[in-house]
Amino acid sequence: FSLKIFQRFNKKFNYKITQLKFRLYLKYYLRLSCLLREKVFCKVGANDGLTFDPCGKLLLNIKGWKGHLIEPIPFLYKRLLDNYKDKNRFSCHQLAIGKSRGEASIFCLTPDVKKKYPDLPYYWDQLASFSKGHIEKHFGDWVLPFIKTVKVKVLTLTDFCIDNSIEKIDFLHIDTEGHDLVVLDSLNFDSFKP
Repeated sequence: FSLKIFQRFNKKFNYKITQLKFRLYLKYYLRLSCLLREKVFCKVGANDGLTFDPCGKLLLNIKGWKGHLIEPIPFLYKRLLDNYKDKNRFSCHQLAIGKSRGEASIFCLTPDVKKKYPDLPYYWDQLASFSKGHIEKHFGDWVLPFIKTVKVKVLTLTDFCIDNSIEKIDFLHIDTEGHDLVVLDSLNFDSFKP
């Protein structure tokens, strides 16, 4: 009984903290939008660019923003392309950011898992990782038959910027399931100052 009360309290507490963080984030983002004339963003681990994304709708609606969205998982990349159709403002890239240029295996759940288990948590498709254990940690080993291995092109963030003639990044958004520090370490902060 006390565990259930604690879980309920913890869920409400975390929700309030998340709401506060989101409001602060929104305030910062809107101020940044007003301060800069030409605004360039880079989103690493973009998913579909909208689902539980704190800045997705803002990027679409504030016309001054242009940028790059990076998502390695094929079915999510397709949804990303559908959501960010304006080719003059947005460039979508199907690859991953890592320590060095090359190719790697990334693990994700297939959409079939949602068909078979419709009550899965909302974040089921947001857990792609270079570690298969990361997905198992969230759901258990019953998901093993639904884990797919995807071969992806990998670039450092600096190589990505050079390859795409990106001269500046004003806003860098990273959501890569525990891989965030690797992404940050792959950017040359002498050349780029988000």
